[in-house]
Amino acid sequence: MPALTSAVPGTRLDSKADHYGSYVSSDAGVIIGCCSRSGSSLFRVMLDSHPKFAVGQGSRIFVETPDPQRLVNNFGVTREYVDELLATSQDQAHFIERFLQGLAEREGKPYWGDKAPANIYYIPFIFDHFPNARFIHILRDGRDVACSLRTHPKFKHENGQTIPLNTWRPMENCVTSWVNYTRKGLAERGRPRYFEVRYEDLVTQPEQTMRSVLEFLGEEWDDRVLNYHELQSTTRDFTAMPVSADAVEPISHKALGRWQRDMNDEDKEIFKKKGDELLIELGYAADINW
Repeated sequence: MPALTSAVPGTRLDSKADHYGSYVSSDAGVIIGCCSRSGSSLFRVMLDSHPKFAVGQGSRIFVETPDPQRLVNNFGVTREYVDELLATSQDQAHFIERFLQGLAEREGKPYWGDKAPANIYYIPFIFDHFPNARFIHILRDGRDVACSLRTHPKFKHENGQTIPLNTWRPMENCVTSWVNYTRKGLAERGRPRYFEVRYEDLVTQPEQTMRSVLEFLGEEWDDRVLNYHELQSTTRDFTAMPVSADAVEPISHKALGRWQRDMNDEDKEIFKKKGDELLIELGYAADINW
């Protein structure tokens, strides 16, 4: 407990060392991970619309020491509540279970979910401490991901105002991020509690895709997962995370194939040097001549 309460809030955990403690949970939660800008926000809102799953905005409690203020901002809980859980939890795994259980209970749902791109780096430890959990890896065409990462975030929310940003990241860094995150997830293929969802399928075949997800999770179909944009809940307040606000809009195809209009010849050559092998492996390109 001292390690949990005295750690610097928000410090990224070492993905090669187990910081969760010794606690093992029996909860059958759903954990979502991927390379950022792969569609995980849309997916989590759709799954959160099912009457069985409470999947709030990113907590990052699987990837860093608990940051009380982040949890207060993103989940509408009080600082006193978070501090009490921190002070009375056996270790970080125990805190994760209790915090996410509390969110599910508040929504009147039996199962919790957690979405954070970096969860992808902690799959082995997640399954060690949450052996009944299910992990969902969101995949997306790396060229579209890189184009989206390059300008992310486009704005921030501060003092009640939305402030535009002029983010422009090097293409090489964006491609490297996609390759590293995606490879980390693919290394877990074969685990019975690991499942992949492609963003392209999610937006072009939403019902078929979500039916396969719910079958994997062992739950019945519910039309609310397709009508997610018509629902209201405490998990839909994007004040603290305005960059994900479009996840509550109706499904759009506008982001499919964006690389065709966003990439110039230099961008394409940079991508090919680092990302072509994985792009072809995943079937997003037939060969290097795309």
